[in-house]
Amino acid sequence: MTYPFENLVFEGGGIKGLAFCSAIQILEQKGIMPNIKRLGGSSAGAITAGLLACDHSSQELFGILEKKNFNDFKDDSFGAIS
Repeated sequence: MTYPFENLVFEGGGIKGLAFCSAIQILEQKGIMPNIKRLGGSSAGAITAGLLACDHSSQELFGILEKKNFNDFKDDSFGAIS
């Protein structure tokens, strides 16, 4: 079966970004990932897209994200509007 899509875009969602690892694992198992030409995302999705762009597998992604403290990404330098 062929799949016509070539792009993956991941939304943000903080720790929910770990769920992308399972979705990517299914795409790998189905042989769809080699068809993907462009990746994008916002927030946690951008981290996922960036790691995928660096050729990390779903298992590697999970290992990296599982150990990451997502509080490191919080920026309150603008006070109440952050």
